[in-house]
Amino acid sequence: MTVCVVIAFLCLNGLGVWQLQRLHWKQGLKSEIERTQTIAPLPVRDVIAGDQDASWRQITIGNCFIAADKLIYMHGLLNGVSGYHVLGTCPYDSERKIITELGFSEVPLPQDLPIITPVVGRLRKLDAIPAGMTPPNIPEKNEWYWRSAREISKALNMPVREDYFVIMDLEKSDLEISGLVQSPMTAALSNRHLEYALTWFGLAWTLLAMFGAVLYQKYKKVNA
Repeated sequence: MTVCVVIAFLCLNGLGVWQLQRLHWKQGLKSEIERTQTIAPLPVRDVIAGDQDASWRQITIGNCFIAADKLIYMHGLLNGVSGYHVLGTCPYDSERKIITELGFSEVPLPQDLPIITPVVGRLRKLDAIPAGMTPPNIPEKNEWYWRSAREISKALNMPVREDYFVIMDLEKSDLEISGLVQSPMTAALSNRHLEYALTWFGLAWTLLAMFGAVLYQKYKKVNA
C-alpha cells in the first residue's frame, strides 16, 4: 500500500506541475497575440520571411481574385451555429498560393464573387494532422473537416503553402457578401490551468492525509 500511495502521490504532483507549465505557456501565448495586434499589417511574404514564427501577425495581400469554383466549404461551428468555413486561395509568390479563409457562412456563397484588393488578415498556423476526433476529409465528395494543405492543393490543382493560412479581416478588406460573417482571427483561449494544478495538488495531499489517517488507526489498534 505504501508503494502505491507514493507512486500515486508523485503522479498527482507531477500532473500539477505540468498544469503550471501549461499555465506559463498559455500566458505567453496570450501576450504574443496581444503584441501582434499592435503591429501594423505588412505584405504576407515580408512577414513570413522576417519572423521565425509569424503566427497571429497582421498581413496584406494584393489583387486576390476569389473564384466561386475554387472555394472549399469546411464544416464547422460559429457561436453554436453550424455552417462552413469558406476557404479560398490568394497569391503568395509566382509558384504558390496561400490558403485564405474568407469567413463563415451557414450556406454556400453566391456565385458572383468579386475581386478583393487588397486582402487584410491575420496569419494562423496550419495543422499538420486533424485535431482530436475530427473526421477525415473526403475530397472526392467535397466533404471537408480540417485544413489539409496537401488535400486542398490536390483538389484545386495548385501548389499552396503548408505552414500558414490567412483569416481575412472582412471590414479592413472591404468585403461584403450576403451571409458571410467574420471568422475568429485569434483563438478564444481559456486559461484554467491554475485551477487544474490546484486540483491535482489537492488530490495528492488529500491522498497523503488519508494514508496517514489509515496508518494512525493501525498504530492505535496495535498499541491498544
